[in-house]
Amino acid sequence: MASFRHTHATLLTEVGESIKTAQAQLGHSDIATTLNLYAHVIPDSQRRAVERVAEVLFSNVFKLDDGAKNGRIN
Repeated sequence: MASFRHTHATLLTEVGESIKTAQAQLGHSDIATTLNLYAHVIPDSQRRAVERVAEVLFSNVFKLDDGAKNGRIN
């Protein structure tokens, strides 16, 4: 039963639900219990997060690179 609770909390956060939702569904009075014991990071989520941040930080670089491929520079 405990592994289902871990899976449930992890998947809720993976699909974009708030940690408060997971806390309520698991019946924890302290959100730290939900965060520190039940919600786990999925490796693909970490990769996607890094890619999203890179897009924000380097969006101009990506645009320049695409322009160079098409023979133009922005």
